[in-house]
Amino acid sequence: MLTQKFAEEVLEIYQNQPVSHQKKYQIGPLNIEVIFCRLGHTDHFTKAIAHLEVRELDSIDLTIYVADQAHSGLKLPQPTWDWSETRDNGYIPTFDDTNTVANFTQFSNTFYLLDR
Repeated sequence: MLTQKFAEEVLEIYQNQPVSHQKKYQIGPLNIEVIFCRLGHTDHFTKAIAHLEVRELDSIDLTIYVADQAHSGLKLPQPTWDWSETRDNGYIPTFDDTNTVANFTQFSNTFYLLDR
């Protein structure tokens, strides 16, 4: 089962990575910041929302960190769950279903963690 400690360790890892690019978007009422860690070319990540990019925001509602192991050397902490516990579509059971959502998509080798 995913634990709060694991989520906090992941956030700390991302917050300590060098930032290669940072973009801000206003999507309806939401102010979103996307932080790219050690990635060179990032336009392919944000091409579909490029028209929503803004220079400054008064506040941030959601921060998204983007990194990959190949470019950043980033490695996640040891999982706090057993892979046999994962549900359909890679959903990882969490300690608190109302605050944290985690998913691992095996075919693309992609891990998502959302702390609401």
